[in-house]
Amino acid sequence: MKKIILSAFACLLAFGVSAQGKWGIQAGANFTDLKLSEVSMSDDMFSRATGYSAGLTYDINLPLGLGINTGLLFIQRKVESEVAQLGGDGSKTFENRYSSLELPLNVKYRFMLPVVTPFIIAGPYLDCGLWAKQDGRKMDYGDDLERFTWGMTVGAGVDVFRHIRVMYQYDWGLTDLSAREAMDNITTKPRSQRLTLGILF
Repeated sequence: MKKIILSAFACLLAFGVSAQGKWGIQAGANFTDLKLSEVSMSDDMFSRATGYSAGLTYDINLPLGLGINTGLLFIQRKVESEVAQLGGDGSKTFENRYSSLELPLNVKYRFMLPVVTPFIIAGPYLDCGLWAKQDGRKMDYGDDLERFTWGMTVGAGVDVFRHIRVMYQYDWGLTDLSAREAMDNITTKPRSQRLTLGILF
């Protein structure tokens, strides 16, 4: 899957040289949950925390309102976990941070209106982990986490005067974030809601 997405992205960039496309920058907040395969553990172990995203976005416009949305984004996802202290002496809250580069590849449909251009997007993304920490302790890729993961995105937004973009999206992580040895065969998959503001050039 990673090779397919990377190959498609390279083809899109080559095509974008001659196609009608538009670059932009975007940034915003994301709100992440971690869903475990053991449903009874999922709500007890992790709670949502606020992270952020920032980076480049690129649209390739096609006929009939269709298009491709891609880019390269830095993502920091955060969740909190509450762990009981030994001896029954209350609990302690840990903050988990996962920083990565994300490569989206979305199909886009635009509703062509005079001043505003609403749109919807859907497609896969590839995530490459950069670094991660649990309560300040560095987590290792390979031992604790998988470096490459992927998922699916759906979203909607609006371009105002074709230069200001406001967008909401929901990301489903479809591969296990934790290394197999780390969680005793319990899968951990991120679910993120994201609000972003962008400027198109």
